[in-house]
Amino acid sequence: MTAELLLEAALADGIENGHPPAPGFIDVMEACSLSQLRPQERDLQALLDHVDPQKEIQNATAALIDTLGHWHLWSVPRLGSIDHTI
Repeated sequence: MTAELLLEAALADGIENGHPPAPGFIDVMEACSLSQLRPQERDLQALLDHVDPQKEIQNATAALIDTLGHWHLWSVPRLGSIDHTI
C-alpha cells in the first residue's frame, strides 16, 4: 500500500534526522491497524517508482507542471457537490 510505504519512509527519515514521530502518530498507527510499520529507508527514486510506475510525473514537461501549479483551492469541487450516483 502506498500510504504504508510513505509512512515507513517518513519514519526512517525522522529517525535519521533526529526527529521522533509526531505526537499521537503511534496512537493513530495502532488505531488504523498499522502497528506493523517499521522505518524503511527509501530514496526519492524508489518512492517515485512506487507512486508513479508509468513515470507520468517524472516525464512531465515544465509547461504541464506550470499549468497544474495554477490550480486554486477554490476551483476544486467540494465533496458535497460530487455526484455519487452510478
